[in-house]
Amino acid sequence: MTKKVAARPPKVRLAIRVGVTGHRPNRLGGVDDSVLRDRIRQVLQTVRDVGQQIAADAQAGYDSGAPIFRVVSPLAEGADKMVAEEAIAIGYELQCPLPFSREDYEHDFATPESQQQFRRLLAQATAVLELDGSRESEQSKNHAYEAVGRTVLRQSDILIAVWDGARREGQGGTAQIVGEALLLQIPTLWIRTEPPHAACLLARAEVGGHCELNFDDFPKQLIGLLRFEPEKEHASPERQMADFRNDYFVEGPHAWSLGVLFEVFSKVVAGSWPWLLRILLKDHKWETHKEWQDAW
Repeated sequence: MTKKVAARPPKVRLAIRVGVTGHRPNRLGGVDDSVLRDRIRQVLQTVRDVGQQIAADAQAGYDSGAPIFRVVSPLAEGADKMVAEEAIAIGYELQCPLPFSREDYEHDFATPESQQQFRRLLAQATAVLELDGSRESEQSKNHAYEAVGRTVLRQSDILIAVWDGARREGQGGTAQIVGEALLLQIPTLWIRTEPPHAACLLARAEVGGHCELNFDDFPKQLIGLLRFEPEKEHASPERQMADFRNDYFVEGPHAWSLGVLFEVFSKVVAGSWPWLLRILLKDHKWETHKEWQDAW
């Protein structure tokens, strides 16, 4: 087999992570359940359609494999559970950060039926992260909910917020998580809790129910977020600072490394001899192939 060194770094498979924050049933008393679920599914389907469109574009910067669509939900009763159920129904995988151990978290579910629904959804998750939240005090409990909300944000490319628009909520509430998402520049789709449950893209740095774009403009915004654009001369300075894909794709393979200097230092300290030093780098893909070929 002829050794072949890739001229550019490998492309990655497109994965779109949709996080969720929203109210529990006590704040969803006036919702039209079927209309709200239809709206949630519309938002999730739009993300899927745009993602598949981008993945099919050879110039978009992604591997040709089927894209991954993932919903990140703590599965709390209300919005979290609704979004998770609708996402699974159209082919999303589910991943769940939990504020407490799963056994402790079950105390948040009011009825045996809701506990069973929680277990059923959790069993479908491809990954579960149980945080070390405590119920020792009201403050520690709220801190646990805040921590799981922030964990959702750290694992999200897009956030769905089923929110009534109220600013005043407790620690870890929907308003706080929405505000932090906007500060982190995570595109946040607001689905209103009052019928007909309209959706819009929230403004970048505002909380309180101020829409930046109508939902009809969301696909274009999502394409701008995910599609690789090599020509960046006209991009805003903020966009250039946030997007390093151009730097990644133009990087070629390195023939040698100054890391040999650290190798010399470590061998001097350890007193190792003889010194077998390597300045020229091996091609990782070739070495891995050879290793597996020899094994078989």
